Amino acid sequence: MSSTTTRKPPLTSNVNRRSQPPGLASPGRQSPAPAAPSSIPTSGIARRNTIREGGHRPTGSISGSPLSARSAVKTRPLSSDETEFENAAILDDIRSRLAKSESAAEAAAEEYAKQIKALQMRLDEAQADYVRIEDHSHSKDETIDNLEMQIKDLTRSKRDQENIYEAEVSYCVIAIC
Repeated sequence: MSSTTTRKPPLTSNVNRRSQPPGLASPGRQSPAPAAPSSIPTSGIARRNTIREGGHRPTGSISGSPLSARSAVKTRPLSSDETEFENAAILDDIRSRLAKSESAAEAAAEEYAKQIKALQMRLDEAQADYVRIEDHSHSKDETIDNLEMQIKDLTRSKRDQENIYEAEVSYCVIAIC
């Protein structure tokens, strides 16, 4: 299918843009209605182009429409001046996008570095607290062990004194009797 009027696509591409075959819609408006019955191929299955909301256009095209915006641009031969101008505009657009993405990446890297530094400081503080608490716990454990040994010694000493007292009491009772 050849078209007598072709439109030049804008310099920025739109991913969700739909392209209609030249005979189905006017240049400014898309129509979901089917074409005239005489233009529909009679292969036994009547097909109609529809616009799906939110979906993507299928990769294969029934009516021979271009597969992408790039192939739509290739439908009309451009002069070398137009080509150079268009290439320069595309290159400028790509450079500006690259600069924006680089600046965003640098900003993100700086933010991540700040976050890492803050987290490292918190980790160091937590480790210092852990060491301090562990030392305190160890000293408390030593104190507990010392007190338990003193309790054992005092208990043994008390038992020994009770045994001595009972031996003396029983000796005195035997000696008096």
